[in-house]
Amino acid sequence: MADLVTHAATGSKGTKRAARKTPTGAAALEWAVSLHLSGRGEEAEHAYRRFIVEEPRHAVAHNNLGTLLASRGEQGAALACYATAAELDPGYGEAFRNFALLLSATGRAEDAIALMQHALTVAPLRAGWWCDFGGVLERTGRSTEALDAFDRALRIGGADAAAHIGRSTVLAARGDLDGACSAALAASVSSPTDADVLTQLAVVQRLARRYDDAKASIARALSHAPDHPTAHAERARVLALTGEATAACRAAEWLTLGHPERPERITRTVEKLRGQTELPITWSKPAKFEEAVLLRAHTPEHIARLDKPEHFDVDTPYFPKIANYARAATGAALEALRSARAGETVF
Repeated sequence: MADLVTHAATGSKGTKRAARKTPTGAAALEWAVSLHLSGRGEEAEHAYRRFIVEEPRHAVAHNNLGTLLASRGEQGAALACYATAAELDPGYGEAFRNFALLLSATGRAEDAIALMQHALTVAPLRAGWWCDFGGVLERTGRSTEALDAFDRALRIGGADAAAHIGRSTVLAARGDLDGACSAALAASVSSPTDADVLTQLAVVQRLARRYDDAKASIARALSHAPDHPTAHAERARVLALTGEATAACRAAEWLTLGHPERPERITRTVEKLRGQTELPITWSKPAKFEEAVLLRAHTPEHIARLDKPEHFDVDTPYFPKIANYARAATGAALEALRSARAGETVF
């Protein structure tokens, strides 16, 4: 998660001096932060931008604006804000750390390494940042260095569960499932009521074929978070692997009710799109196509399977008319392809 600085007079010495010279500007930044923290994103963005017009060299304001934009998925604009904050204040570790994490999240982990290294020279005792660094290193395949970063976080203290989970992930990727289980178990000791940690423990226990242990970990996770979707999904996987088909189906049925791909995601997205006026949208019906088109990518058995009222797997529940929706999605994709080839704007 990106760091949001919650006081205008926080940052480097230069930033503090700027805040003292312009108390009105500092008050304006405090107001922007309060809007940001209360979830009033659009107002907060306008407030940040107004403040930056007055104080264009205020690194904290650029960092906070970047954090807001990143939370809305505006990654390019957020990266630009973090880059500006880092350039304005080389001693501002939060900006370098936020810049690095967003680069890593957008597939540029190699570029993020130097930024995280700089952030850690500024704040070498931030255990959470060493965990972040470990995650960045792990994404680039530098497993030994990643383990060193997680170990450093454990030596500092204060982020033990995250560090143990990081070690578990790296060890599992290396094929050391016993080590991965031990690390995840240590994380559960540090955070015994954290459903995310307990579910991750269950995942590595399943990979190690310790199915009874995995069931116990899932039960603990669900006792603390009964509606935890990932825990329910993991439970269905374990039950299916242990031959408990009926129980696995019941787990999958629960997932259908709380599944992330539920219809509300579509209906609410359509409401947002229809309600906005900034982007002109032409609504059209999906293109029709010959059934033979589907056979270019799928077997006849797979297509016929769409009409059977059974869950496909724990991640893909069955619901009525799913075959019609699948065909409509295919038609829309084909129409988008044709439009793109014709040089038209598709997305």
